[in-house]
Amino acid sequence: MDKSFIRVKRVRNDEEPKVIAENKSVQRSSCSTFSFTEYSVYCWGDVECVTYSHTSYYIFCTGDRNEEKIDDGDWGGGGGGGDAPSPDPDPQPDPCAEAKDASENATALSKTTKFNTKLNEIRNAYNQFGGEHSVAFGKDASGNIITSNIVQGGDNSATVPTIQNRFADLHNHPTNIPPSSGDIYGFIDLAKNNPDYQRFITLPNGTVYALVITNLQKAIDFNLEYPRVPAPEGTTFEPDFPEIIDNEIRQMVQESNASKEISISYILEKYNCGIALLKENSEGKFKRQNAKEGPPNQYGIKTFQKNDCL
Repeated sequence: MDKSFIRVKRVRNDEEPKVIAENKSVQRSSCSTFSFTEYSVYCWGDVECVTYSHTSYYIFCTGDRNEEKIDDGDWGGGGGGGDAPSPDPDPQPDPCAEAKDASENATALSKTTKFNTKLNEIRNAYNQFGGEHSVAFGKDASGNIITSNIVQGGDNSATVPTIQNRFADLHNHPTNIPPSSGDIYGFIDLAKNNPDYQRFITLPNGTVYALVITNLQKAIDFNLEYPRVPAPEGTTFEPDFPEIIDNEIRQMVQESNASKEISISYILEKYNCGIALLKENSEGKFKRQNAKEGPPNQYGIKTFQKNDCL
């Protein structure tokens, strides 16, 4: 089963067949998932396909790559037969190893007296005035951590204060919701000039999240390829994700009962954002939050599972 391979092509409207995924190794007993409107599936070996909402196929190849059962001519640009595909030569990095240094840096800052003093000040400000409040962390000429004053924001956002050599900020959310689209896009804006920048978010229930960069260029590319949608004029709402991502998150939450934490973690990794969502654990350490797609449930609906770093 570890040697099964698939090729997938899409036929949408009257378009010519287009290869949208190939040389994908199907390992373990999990399904590979592709979210496109219409496509055909071919396997080396047997295949089981289950449709869901006309938008996704769960592809499970069970045969060996040597059991070639398609003609390369079906894909264009080649004759019959042909060589079987080889495994993906550029595997994705281990997400936990990728975020290890940034996680340790976030943990180190959170252990400082200055951070905890400002964390308590923001929580006290929320308890007294409601809304969002923010603070910035910088460094003086000697490299010592300095902090700004607490800035009071509105119901849905808060401005990050300016400070010398700013390298991190912290704000609260009035509800128990993890980092939002506005938090992510605003974080990218600030991290462009400092790939070690950190953004912390605290919730009323005591949870503390952090956003960190794992690959600055990927974060910049995501910002260009999936630009933010500005909030309606005259409102205080934050910018939103583009429709394709917003709809996917909504589907995950409403149809699959995924939490907002799982949905944001999943989106950040799926869209190769170069950003990791961290969460403080019971030991006071920040760890990356990951999520993966599980097998469909008995009704054919997608499921999502936490796959956090330990």
